[in-house]
Amino acid sequence: MRQAGRAALGVGLVFAWVLLVLLGPAGGVAPDWVSAAAVAHGLGLVLAGWTSTRRALPFRALAAAFLVAALTHALLPGARQVALVLAAAFAAAPILACGGALASLSPRERPWAVASGAALANFPLLLLHSDTAPLALRLGAAVASAAVFAGAELVRPVCAVQAGRFPLRVAAAVGVTYLVGGVTYGLVLP
Repeated sequence: MRQAGRAALGVGLVFAWVLLVLLGPAGGVAPDWVSAAAVAHGLGLVLAGWTSTRRALPFRALAAAFLVAALTHALLPGARQVALVLAAAFAAAPILACGGALASLSPRERPWAVASGAALANFPLLLLHSDTAPLALRLGAAVASAAVFAGAELVRPVCAVQAGRFPLRVAAAVGVTYLVGGVTYGLVLP
């Protein structure tokens, strides 16, 4: 169960950043830039997944690039748009690390990890809303960015495929996690 808890924590942290910053109140950019960031995020996941079938991904370097771009977005308002697009693209690395951690769980542990991660991901949205002071939103985005990096480092060692190619079950784990989020935010909440 300890491994499932680490996977849940990793999933919760990375999707907290996605909901709070990429889709939520801490984005602080025009809708066109949010759309560009969402496209970059999707392309980053596809490219990382495609590349990982041919060679091992440099997770630490990609996660560090995410952290730099995400902190730039949070702390330097003048660079918000481009930094958000770059952070969204490089977020593929921590998400794939979490997908690997989920895929390494037993079928009995996986639903608990996804559900717990989803609950954790929504917690920052209960604290920070669009009417929150801009400084608090920027600080929340910076904390979320650092937490995602730490979470990826936490789950990467338990991921059985950390140093090699990703099997299909990792892509399936990431896809199902996104599907749950998409159904929740696209159909249930509106």
